[in-house]
Parts: sequence; structure tokens; C-alpha cells
Amino acid sequence: MFVVMALVTTVATTPLTKLLYPPWYRVKLEKWKRGEIDWDGNPLTPTDSELVESQEIIQDANIRRLLVYLRLDSLPSLFTFISLLGEEYASKSTTAPSADPNEKLSIKKRPLEVHALRIVELTERTSTVMKVTEGGDASRRDPVVNAVRTFSQLNDVAISGSVVVAPEESYPETVSTHALEQRSDFVLIPWSEIGSTTEDQSISYRVSAEDRFTGRSHLDFIRNTLSQAVCNTGIFISNGFSGIAPLEKTRSAFSRTISITSMRSHKEAALPPIADKSHHIFLPYIGGVDDRVALRFVLQLAKNPHVTATIAHLTFVDNEDDDEIKAAAAFEDRSSIDQKHTISTEITAQDGSFLSAARSGLPSGLGTRITFVEASVSAGRAAGRVLELAAESVGQNPRNAGDIVVVGRRHPRLLTTIRTPDQSCTVQDMQKTIGVLGEKVALSNLRASILVIQAAGKGLDA
Repeated sequence: MFVVMALVTTVATTPLTKLLYPPWYRVKLEKWKRGEIDWDGNPLTPTDSELVESQEIIQDANIRRLLVYLRLDSLPSLFTFISLLGEEYASKSTTAPSADPNEKLSIKKRPLEVHALRIVELTERTSTVMKVTEGGDASRRDPVVNAVRTFSQLNDVAISGSVVVAPEESYPETVSTHALEQRSDFVLIPWSEIGSTTEDQSISYRVSAEDRFTGRSHLDFIRNTLSQAVCNTGIFISNGFSGIAPLEKTRSAFSRTISITSMRSHKEAALPPIADKSHHIFLPYIGGVDDRVALRFVLQLAKNPHVTATIAHLTFVDNEDDDEIKAAAAFEDRSSIDQKHTISTEITAQDGSFLSAARSGLPSGLGTRITFVEASVSAGRAAGRVLELAAESVGQNPRNAGDIVVVGRRHPRLLTTIRTPDQSCTVQDMQKTIGVLGEKVALSNLRASILVIQAAGKGLDA
């Protein structure tokens, strides 16, 4: 009975709504709600005081303390990320000592502070038990932490590190605890190359690209870490970033084993240095607190001279197909959607003014490296349009150091329109973990890595 009444109400309400509120009126209403126009249709521009205030907010939100969750298989991409973020804060080096002892040397901002967190699974083996008792000595002896420590110091980045031995179910709590203790501005978590929280490298020989996104333990780790986040957090899914070739989409039907003979006869070709160290970033900006934090993050990365960016502002317009999608999604089990976050992630007028302030307040050096585009989409087709716009921006230069698609994690309007009952469990699990846009980009054929950003802690004031 409930199903019949809901369908009858939907069928009867839609024609009346479209008759009373024509498309031009709905577009006008959406722009008015976002603060882009007044009720008479005149465009609104932020006042000088609003621009200065927004610019100060953007500048103050720059990442100064970064917590990195270390994985052995993600070190190449983490190294590149640290170097991109650390470029703005790196100290100037002098080619020769000054002849005048009274000459004052130029001083730049304090360096980026990175805390490298490595978690080792607690088992019954003697080696892990010994690490628990070693305390601070474990971080000084761990080869992964030492590799990050050496790289950061060579790139003028302040670094600290720690090794924690904990059971697998305590990983999310461990990350949030260390982020709180280190007063981190941002937590960067790389997605496992093998779709597992383990770091057993022998598994990588049996893992395909699709298997990366089906591991239950890893999905739970990411989702639980995001639910306990105490500051802005990014989930980075590498796809050829920093010149490392991604996993193949398809694999040969024949298995391959490694023997002593094959190891002796195989000679690995030397890889030349990356001649083009540029990166291009694409950000679909829809609105909500996650998108505002993502915009700030992209603007900070764009300060690096090797980075260019495209920011696509997507505005919603109503479409007939959306009503059919909503009717199908109305009977979906709402408990399957992450409702733990009580903060407002809906699009508001603040989103439009925030983007306008960021766009008009760009420093002169960034204006030529950042491109802004506008696109109108229906909610039901937003994800597809994002993929189309991303394909036009990233992957155009296959010889560079890797492109990135940055997306906000939570878009409630997309959650209620795109998810349908016939979707596979993998897609639903991915959407619950990294959001609709994150899932669409991760499972696409785009030649780019993905960074999914969620606001938390002070970032909720964005």
C-alpha cells in the first residue's frame, strides 16, 4: 500500500510542480539561494571586505602540519605529495656565502611539518612483541620511517615519525589519536595497492586493478578512519602518480613464477629521469564543506610552479529523469547510507561566495595556472558529467609526473539520486567509503590518480 501511494504521489506531483515552477524559475531560484543574484536577477559580487575575509580564511587554512599514514607500497606517491606541499614552505638555499657579514638573509615561512605514522599489525610473533617494548627505538630503526625521514630532510621539510604496533581493528583509532596529539591540519591516507591493510608484498603478484577496491578489511579501515577523523582527511588512490606505472586492468591467463634462473637472466631496463615534472589537477566543485576544503587544498598545491589546475563549478538544474531516479531510490534502505555525520554538507549560498572570493583573489602568479569553467547538470547526471570534464583536463600529457582528480567525499543530493537497487555490492561499498564521485572516478579509465577529501575538526568552519 505504501509503495502504491508513493508512486501515485510522485506521478501526480511532478506535472503540477513543473507547471507551476517552469525551468527558468527553478534556475533563478537556485542562483538566488546560492547568493549569485538578487531576486530581480541582477548578479551579486562580494564586497571588498568579504573578499579580504574569504582570502584570509583560505590562506589561514593552508596545511602546515601533515600526518602521513605510511605504507611500503605507497612511498613513491607519498614522496611526491610531500614535495608538492613542502615547496611553498621550503627555505631558500644560497649558492655562495655572503661577502657582507651584516647582510640580512631572506627568511621564508617555517617549513611544512610532517609526522610519519607507521602501524604494524600486532601478532603473536616475537618480532612484533619486541617492537611493542622497544618504544621510541622502533621508529629510529624502522626502514620505512627512515626513508621518509631522509627524503623530507633533503627537501627542507620538518619530519617526525613513530611506529605503533596495534591489532588491525585499532588502526582507525590509532590514526585519529596521533592526528590529535600532533595537532595535524591534514591526514593523508594512501589506498593500498593490493586492497588490504597487510603489507605482504607477495600478495601483489596475485592482485588485479579491480581487486584493490573489493578488500573488506581495507574498506572498513578507510570508512572507520573517516568516521573518527579529527581533522581534514584525504584518501589518495594512486594511478601512475610520480611516474610509477599503475596495475594493469587485465592480466594474462597464464600465471608466472619467479625462479633463481629467471632472476639471473632478467635484466631490468634503467628508467630515465622524468623530464616533465608537471602535474595537472581537476576539481569538480559542487558545494558543501568537503568541496570547500578541497578547493583550498587545490589552491595550495597550485602554488607549486609544477602544478596547473582546472576547477569546474557544477550547478544543478532539474531534469525529468531525476524524478524517476528518486522514485527508484526512495525505497532503498536508508540505513546503508552513512548518517553518522550530523554536519551540514548541503549546498548553500556560502559555496558560491567562497568560490567567487577564491577566484577573484588569486595571486598574480596563480592566475595563469588555474582555469575556471562552468557547467550546468542535473543531479542524476552529475557524476557522468564530472567524468566527461575530467577526461578533457587530465591525462592529456602522458609523459608528465601524473595528474590528480580531487573530489569532496560527501554530496547528499547525489547519494539520494544516483544509487539504485540494482548496483553491485562493490559499488555500494565504494560509495559508502569514498562517496559517489570518488567511486565513479576510481572505477573509471581516467589516466589520473584520485584524492578524496573529507572535512573534519576545524575544517568544518570552511
